[in-house]
Amino acid sequence: EFVMKKKFLLISINLMITLQYNLHAQSSPVVFHKEPKEEKVLVFDDFEDQSTLKNWNGSISLSDEFPSHGKTSLKLFSPGWQPLLLESEKIPKDWKGFDCLKFDIYNPSSILQFGTIQIFDDLAIDNEAEINGQSYLGSGKLFMTKGWNHFEFLLDHVMVEEGNRALALDKIRKLRFTFSPVNHPFFIDNIRLTAGKESNHTASFINPASCRVVIDNRYVYPTLAG
Repeated sequence: EFVMKKKFLLISINLMITLQYNLHAQSSPVVFHKEPKEEKVLVFDDFEDQSTLKNWNGSISLSDEFPSHGKTSLKLFSPGWQPLLLESEKIPKDWKGFDCLKFDIYNPSSILQFGTIQIFDDLAIDNEAEINGQSYLGSGKLFMTKGWNHFEFLLDHVMVEEGNRALALDKIRKLRFTFSPVNHPFFIDNIRLTAGKESNHTASFINPASCRVVIDNRYVYPTLAG
């Protein structure tokens, strides 16, 4: 299974390159981990309690089918091939001092899927964010192979879509995930901010054959987790 997963992931990456998808190469390797920092974790939601669903907008429910942490995860599904959206304004506002936004998405389909992550700050209202590019917009940055995809969104130098300023990490007001219409659900779990090495208490369970996706502003790096 591990070998098949590796072959599938390599084929998927090659396909993205062939299609000239929005992945960019750099002349020097990216350093994903800097000097060790004191461990710090702020969990937005690990979807273990029905009451937390009121903090999120979307066609959602709790499910015990595919958790990456704990016993349940968030199931996102809209029948009739409708676009999928998950968003919340009831999230921590100050992301400064953290290295990374982490979350997990399970894709039950054998078809490679893509989604979008958008992050809004208080320096722009929704209209300015959408029309003038004043939010972080990672169109197609959520690269999802079959099974678990473990995302690490680096916070070091996140820029708004227009590129004229940095995202105000101490003034975050909304987090949004969007996906194209599909005939199956996605499962999302364990959304959190981290700094330093994360302990097993909050870390997701990761199978070495799963996909790890690092998002560094405009760049996306999918690899095997193991």
